[in-house]
Amino acid sequence: MQFFAEMTRNFYIDSITQTGKDFIKLSEDAFNIRYQKEVDAEIFERSKTFGKEVAQRVFDWAKTDGHLTKHPNYILPVGPGQWERTAPDFAAPQRPYWSTNRPVMASSVTASQMPPPPAFSGAPTSEFSLMAKEVYDVSKKLTNDEKAQGFFWRDVPGGGHAHWLAIFLQVLQQEGNKAMLDKAVLVNAKMGISQSDARISCWKARYAYNQLLPITYINSVIDKDWRPLFSTPNHPEYPAAHSSFSLPGAEVLTREFGDNYAITDNTYDFISLPARSFGSFNAAAADAGDSRVLAGLHYRPSVVAGQILGSAVAKYMYDNIRFKR
Repeated sequence: MQFFAEMTRNFYIDSITQTGKDFIKLSEDAFNIRYQKEVDAEIFERSKTFGKEVAQRVFDWAKTDGHLTKHPNYILPVGPGQWERTAPDFAAPQRPYWSTNRPVMASSVTASQMPPPPAFSGAPTSEFSLMAKEVYDVSKKLTNDEKAQGFFWRDVPGGGHAHWLAIFLQVLQQEGNKAMLDKAVLVNAKMGISQSDARISCWKARYAYNQLLPITYINSVIDKDWRPLFSTPNHPEYPAAHSSFSLPGAEVLTREFGDNYAITDNTYDFISLPARSFGSFNAAAADAGDSRVLAGLHYRPSVVAGQILGSAVAKYMYDNIRFKR
């Protein structure tokens, strides 16, 4: 608990509110009161010190991974099929240099890079045009459940990778006493490692291929007034990030808890989004990927590419890292 408390403070040191600080302290105190009853005072204090030291070392190491490096303003490539800033905010590119960060696993990014997306074409029968038309056609007949699906995986506030950690916490609650602490720690590490490296690999491909988003193509070729279910993120299209994050999350949880583990995801109860139930973690990952097409944010091939990328990162991790329990 001390490790997680210290890491949370470090991560949010510049942005956390007093309410957030109080919540961390209350959680920390509650666990400390519980554990004080289970071990003697010397072990308890030694464990707290150890947790703090490990957290500080991890955080200091993380600060050297490149995310704090100052880069020049990113200049977007221009030309047919290249990504352009999108309405309504026309925001600057998101994390264009993220691929330069150090991955946790040295060769995971190389092992998971994707081939080029479908070539740009305005021809009505081209693969590019047909995948854009699918996004457009789907958006015109969304059911209420499909709209709810889109908003559920929008992950605002939050993020795709954070959503899967929330799912994992719900699994631990569901497991109760069956979920041992050592397993919880290892699964948390596996999810963090694979999803962090998947983000780097995804962003490397995005800015290498710089594919334009559905809203740009549809507005220029099909329907100038069309809009997605909600605002399009400010980065190139291919591959889809939610798939890239969801597959490692689903594969880790499947390996640890089984192929047909049923879960009801209540991640967004706090903002009154209806929970979604799944018969497996892979079904949840597929739901997340499909949501980005339904919402009008990604083409289908981008979702598939993200799934392949995320699965490759997870496979690389299990093939190359030995986790001791």
